[in-house]
Amino acid sequence: MRKMKWFAALVIFAAFAFNFTACGNPSGSDDSSGSGSQGGGQSDRTKVDGKIGEYGYPYEVGDIVFKDGSATQSTDLTDAQKAAAIAVIFYKGNQLNSDDAEGNAVTNKERILGVGLVQSHSSMGEYWGSGYGANRDMTSIKCSVRGENGNWVISGDKDGYDNLYQMAVELKSDNDIYATVDKYYYAFLFALHYAEKTTNQLKNTPYENGWYLPSIAELYYLWKKVEVVNKASKLCGGEAFGEKQAGQTYWSSSKSTTEAEVYTFNFNLTGNKYDDGKIESKPRNSFVNNLCAIRDFTEGATSPVIPRPAAEEGKLGLYGKPYEFNDIMLNDGSVIPYKPGLVLTAEQKAAVQSIIFYAGCEKMDGTNEWPQCALGLGLEESSNKLKWCTSDAYLYDRSFEYSECTVAGNAGEHTFTALHVMGELNLSYLKTALYYEIEKNYIGQVYPAIWFAGKDDPVVTGSSASTGTDIHPWYLPTIAEMFYMWKAKDDVNKVLDLLDGDLLRTNETYWSSSQSPEWNETKKVMAIKMSNGDCSIATDKTTELYVRMIKTYDNCLYSH
Repeated sequence: MRKMKWFAALVIFAAFAFNFTACGNPSGSDDSSGSGSQGGGQSDRTKVDGKIGEYGYPYEVGDIVFKDGSATQSTDLTDAQKAAAIAVIFYKGNQLNSDDAEGNAVTNKERILGVGLVQSHSSMGEYWGSGYGANRDMTSIKCSVRGENGNWVISGDKDGYDNLYQMAVELKSDNDIYATVDKYYYAFLFALHYAEKTTNQLKNTPYENGWYLPSIAELYYLWKKVEVVNKASKLCGGEAFGEKQAGQTYWSSSKSTTEAEVYTFNFNLTGNKYDDGKIESKPRNSFVNNLCAIRDFTEGATSPVIPRPAAEEGKLGLYGKPYEFNDIMLNDGSVIPYKPGLVLTAEQKAAVQSIIFYAGCEKMDGTNEWPQCALGLGLEESSNKLKWCTSDAYLYDRSFEYSECTVAGNAGEHTFTALHVMGELNLSYLKTALYYEIEKNYIGQVYPAIWFAGKDDPVVTGSSASTGTDIHPWYLPTIAEMFYMWKAKDDVNKVLDLLDGDLLRTNETYWSSSQSPEWNETKKVMAIKMSNGDCSIATDKTTELYVRMIKTYDNCLYSH
C-alpha cells in the first residue's frame, strides 16, 4: 500500500513539473521572436544532406542562413560556410503583421525575418528622402509608437516589406517612384540594391531580391535579439549593431504620426542606456548614419515588384534610367534587359553600344564613393595584344600619382585605395600628361593600349571628330573597374555571345589604366588575370596584353 501511495505521488509531481515547464513561455507571448535561440531546441529539427548547413526550413531565431537555403546554429564555421552566409534570422512569430483595416492585430500568419550581414554607414549621414512622398502624410506606411526605451507598443503598418510599393500606390505612379528612388528616397537605395553590396553570395540565388528597409517595429524586434544577431553575424565576418561609440541610429521605412517625419531606432550598446533602444520621430531631411536590409524568409513570401520606367516614345529599347546590371545599352540611351532566348531586331542589334556590367554607387577605394552611375563594356576587344606604351614614351619611366592605385587582399577579394577609381578621370589626367605626344600626333604609336580604348575621343586620337551628344568617351578602365568586369564576366560573355561581340578571354591578362604606387615601379601598370581576378600584377608597360574599353553612363539625375 505504501508503494502505491509513493508511486501515485511521483506521478502527480511529474505531471505538475511538466505543466509548469509548458506554461513557462506560453505560445504567442510577446517574446516569441526568441524561439529557437542559440544552443537549445535543435534535436527535433529536420536535418538535410548535401547542403552547406545541417538544417533546412523552417528556420529558427539565431540561424545563420546560407545561399543554398540551408542553415546552421554552429559556432564553428568553415571558411566555405562563412563565404556562403547571407543572413541571420532574428524573428519568428506573428507580432509583426500589419494591423487590419479596423486596427485589429492579425495573428493568423507567421513570418520569419532575417537581417543581412552587410550594412551601410555614412560619416555625414543620409536623408530619408526629399521627394513629394517624403513630405506628405502617407497613411499606408504610418505607425503609432507608445512607451519608453526597450518597452515599446507599436501599432499600424508593422510589415515593412511593401512600404516602397505602398508609397508608389499613394503617389499614383509606380514608374515615377522607381525612377526617382535614387533621386529622392536615399534611405531605400541600400536595401533595394542590397545584392550588389555583397560579394556575390546572393547572385543567381533565390535570395538575390526581396531585401527591404525595415519598419520601425521590425527594427525594434531586431534590437530585442541583437546579442544573438551580433554573435552570429561576426562569426560569419558580417557587421554587428551598436559596437561603435557613436552614430548608431538607423532609418526605418515607417512614417511617424507627425507629418514629414520618419521613425529612427538607436542601437547604442556602448553603455549609454539613455539612447539604447530609443525610438525617435525625425524630420525626413535629418542626417542619419546607418542603414540595414532585412528579408522575409517565410516560405512562399514575395515582395511587390515596382516596374521599371519605360523608355521614351520612339526609342528602340524597352526601358530608360535607372540602368541595371546586364542591360544592353543602345545608342539612343534606352536599354533592353538580357535574358536567355532574347531576340533583337536587326535595327536594335545595329544600335547596341555596350553591356552594363556595373550599376550602383559602391564605395571601393576607402576615400571616395562612385557617383550613381553605370559602366558599360564595349563589344570590341583589341585583335592583338598591345603594349601599354613603348620604351620611348614620356610616361614609360615616370610615375603619375593621379592614376596610382594600391591593391590589397587576395585574388578575387581585393580592395582598392586610390585618389579615384574611375577610369574616365584617369583619361582626363593622362591627356594632360600626354600633351606633348598628342600635339605631335603619334599617341597611337607610343601608347597603343590607351589609344585603342579611347579611339573615339578626338583629344586622344588627335582627330577633329565629335562625340556628338554622348558626353562620355570610351576609355581604358582602372584596375578597380576591371575587377568588377571580372566579377561579371560569366554573365557578360553570354550577352557578348548573343551580340556577336568579342568574348572576355578567361585565360588571359588585361591592361588597366592604373599605375603601380610603388616608388621603384614607375615602369609598371596594374593588370588583371581574368582566370582568377588577381589584380595585384604590376606589369612592365612594354609588355603586350589584351585591352577592353568601357564607358560611363550617368544613372542619377540628382547628386546630394
